[in-house]
Amino acid sequence: MRQKGFTLIELLVVMIIVVILTTVGVPSFRAVMADNQATSAANELLYAIQFARTEAIKRNVEVALCPSSDQTYCTLSGNWHVGWIIFEDTNGTGVRGPSEDIIRVQNVFESTVTLSGPSSIQYSVGGYLDPATASSIQASVTGSSNNKWVCLTAIGLAKVQNTSC
Repeated sequence: MRQKGFTLIELLVVMIIVVILTTVGVPSFRAVMADNQATSAANELLYAIQFARTEAIKRNVEVALCPSSDQTYCTLSGNWHVGWIIFEDTNGTGVRGPSEDIIRVQNVFESTVTLSGPSSIQYSVGGYLDPATASSIQASVTGSSNNKWVCLTAIGLAKVQNTSC
C-alpha cells in the first residue's frame, strides 16, 4: 500500500526554492517601497504647491508655503518633511505673521522621508512664482538612492521628476 504525502527530499527542494526566491525578492521589494515613499512625498508637496498657486489667483492675494513643525508658524529651514502651512502672505515676506490667515496645513511625514529645499515658496496675485524662491525641492528616503525632485518654473508651474532640476 502506497502512502500519500511528501518525501523529505521533496520538502527540502521546495524550502530551498522558497529561500532563493525570498533572497532575491526582498531587496527588490524594499527598493520599490522606498521609491514609492519618495514619489508619494513629492506628489503631496506638488499638490500643495499647485493648490497655493490656485489660491493666489482665486483669492487675488499673495500666498506662500513654508515648512512648519507646529503647523502654525514657519520653521525658517528647508526641512519640508516636518510638515508645512499654506497661508495668505499679506506682508510679502514668505514667513507667516500672527495676522495672516492659514489656508491649509500638512502634518509631518514618515521618519524615513526627507524633503529639503527653500525656506518658503511665494506666489504673487497672478500666480507667478517669486523670483527669489529656489527652483527645486528634493524628496529622498533614508537608505535609498531613489530621489524625486519637485521642480518649479519661473511662471509658477511645478512638476515631479527623477533627475535634479
